Amino acid sequence: MDMLVLGIGNRLMMDDGIGIYLTEILESENKQENCRYVAGETDVNYCLEQIKGDEFLVILDSSCLGREPCSVSVVPIAELFDRGDLSLSLHEDDLIQAIVKGKKLHKDAYSSDGILIGVEACVIDYGIGLSEQMKEKFSEIVLQVKNIIQKILSEI
Repeated sequence: MDMLVLGIGNRLMMDDGIGIYLTEILESENKQENCRYVAGETDVNYCLEQIKGDEFLVILDSSCLGREPCSVSVVPIAELFDRGDLSLSLHEDDLIQAIVKGKKLHKDAYSSDGILIGVEACVIDYGIGLSEQMKEKFSEIVLQVKNIIQKILSEI
């Protein structure tokens, strides 16, 4: 099975861009032929076009789960299909909501094989680049996310 790592977020909103920054770093270090990286940013339609039903989907995004800033959380996508409250992400037009809605309308629209890796945001405000706190933890976050992805690749 192949894997798609899809980074979403907005670089102009500080920590909201963490998913894109992670995707770019991980893509530059990627040695796996069965893993592709896409920086989808905030374009939900583009992201949906990239998702293939036979791939394991990893979404990298900022999160607002009320956890410690810069902490990394993993939520299975299948779990999102059963949630009433989808406020995991900070985006108005949310990719996760679009996937869930598509799945409810068309059972085979999207695979439920995948995870959301959310990094708890510190600062969401107008500005280019990550907050100072996120910058300080960035290499640690990259390592955590890389380990999660490597573990999944070894299992699929």
